[in-house]
Amino acid sequence: IPEKRGSAFAIQSLVDELGKGFGPYVVSRVIVAAGSRTNGITISILMWIPCGLIMLLIARYLEADVQKTEEEIKKYYAARQLENGTIENIENQPSL
Repeated sequence: IPEKRGSAFAIQSLVDELGKGFGPYVVSRVIVAAGSRTNGITISILMWIPCGLIMLLIARYLEADVQKTEEEIKKYYAARQLENGTIENIENQPSL
């Protein structure tokens, strides 16, 4: 929903910045725990596998979520009526 877009981007930005800050620290701790730089970096790189699996799950459900959101937006505008008072114009709006 458009009203939530700013909050979603703020959270994404916060997580991105936290990753930039804590990422090097976590990798350095993994290197120490693994006993060598090669092993530590390999373990860190392997953490992309769970991230990729999560992205696949997101991709699986994304289209349905987009359609549901578009339906909610149409209902929102239908309930408040557009300026010219017709619901038909909602159907002709560009997809989000």
